[in-house]
Amino acid sequence: MPSSEFDFSYMDTLRLESVGRGRIFFGQVTKSDPDRPILLLIHGGHHGAWCYAHYLQYFDNVGIPAAAMDMRGHGGLPQDADLAEQGARELAEDVIAFCQMLARPVIPVCHSAGALVGAVAGEQMRFYGFGLLAPSPPGQLECLHSLPLVPAGGLIPPPDQEICRHKFLAGEAVIDIRPFIHKLCPESPRLLNDRRSLAIHIDQTRFDMPALCISAGRDRGDLHPEGQDLETAHFFGAEYHCLEAAPHCMMVSAEWRKGADLIADWYRRITKP
Repeated sequence: MPSSEFDFSYMDTLRLESVGRGRIFFGQVTKSDPDRPILLLIHGGHHGAWCYAHYLQYFDNVGIPAAAMDMRGHGGLPQDADLAEQGARELAEDVIAFCQMLARPVIPVCHSAGALVGAVAGEQMRFYGFGLLAPSPPGQLECLHSLPLVPAGGLIPPPDQEICRHKFLAGEAVIDIRPFIHKLCPESPRLLNDRRSLAIHIDQTRFDMPALCISAGRDRGDLHPEGQDLETAHFFGAEYHCLEAAPHCMMVSAEWRKGADLIADWYRRITKP
């Protein structure tokens, strides 16, 4: 298993394929049983497939098919001139393209703003299940309030080290977070503002399927006020868990294995013959 929370080297061992403007990293067990449902791990803002390195290694070790995607302009992919105009609806095209390429039952597991992207894709195609990690919520939830918008017109740089430590990692006692910081990329203001403006309303009727929502107990209260993740879970009819000690980026925290355990247990239950 990884030597530290910020050891992403497992990604270098995985098969990589490009699809449209994105790309996908395949876990090593995905070819052994091509008919089983596959977990498709979808990153949030400023991130890429790399943030799921620990999960992919874990799922390989327990025999669960999984893959992680880089949406357009993320994870080191070129950031085209139009990326600042790409929001959840445009990025959902990458999810749909990946699902069509996979040609097998797909279970997206979506982090943060990636949850909006995955939900938009789910309005247009049928998933086997739907997983949410510290999700950005559908805009129509009554508990929500809009947030100040980020400036439009150009990409938004990733947070600096101090903000990143508290926004993404909740002040975890990590001596050197530079390996994490260096992986982050500038983000489209359109995607960030899709959450902040509550612009994305989701057709709830498209999600009559098994769902799982995992909340981060140490998430920032301004972006994830108390009760928001639970209301999001109710909206999708999801089984709900809260990892009380986890920060927003639970996948790269000391709590990562607890989240992976919950996903693996849920996967086995919903795919049991």
